[in-house]
Amino acid sequence: MFIGDVTVSGYGVLHQGMTTVAKTARFVAETCGRGCSWTTISANDLTAARVAKMSTLDATPVDVVLVMLGVPDVLLATSTNAWKSNLETILEQLRNHTEPNRRVVFAGIPPMVDFRPVPPLGRKMLRLQIDRLNSVTHELASRAPDVSFVPFPDWRVGDMYVQDAFSWKSLHEMWARVLAATTLQALTDTNSDRRESGSENLGAS
Repeated sequence: MFIGDVTVSGYGVLHQGMTTVAKTARFVAETCGRGCSWTTISANDLTAARVAKMSTLDATPVDVVLVMLGVPDVLLATSTNAWKSNLETILEQLRNHTEPNRRVVFAGIPPMVDFRPVPPLGRKMLRLQIDRLNSVTHELASRAPDVSFVPFPDWRVGDMYVQDAFSWKSLHEMWARVLAATTLQALTDTNSDRRESGSENLGAS
């Protein structure tokens, strides 16, 4: 399951098959040697607060949940405390509506200031907000054994903007490879926990 804003809906590409979401699923399927289905909860302007207020986040049928939020929260200057509180609520919701041993992956907020020309002061303010929110997410993930954080990969070549260095298609593919690797590790951890749980149950019987 993918939960996110414009990073999930597929900014800059022509069709869904080119998005980070579709490519992540494809890379996971290719590595596992079997099919991979997915579901999304997304909107271009989806904020962490809106997700936290959803009555249910039913992730029962899925093995891994990837949370890809933050772009609208950066633009809205969401406070550190509000961001942390909303992420904690989202985690609680997911744990209440999923099976044991499900993994949650928080994706870092992309360096959006690098994707379009932005005045220097605006770049500084946006970067500070991105770094601040990413830091909170990373700290939250580090305290939970079933949660991981994956930062956006380093893509820059000097001071070029993305349209000079990469196509949007290439950027989505690069991001998808990183998310797929983290998803595969989460699947491995989940399966390991299931085996351990099964062994414990057999021993108890």
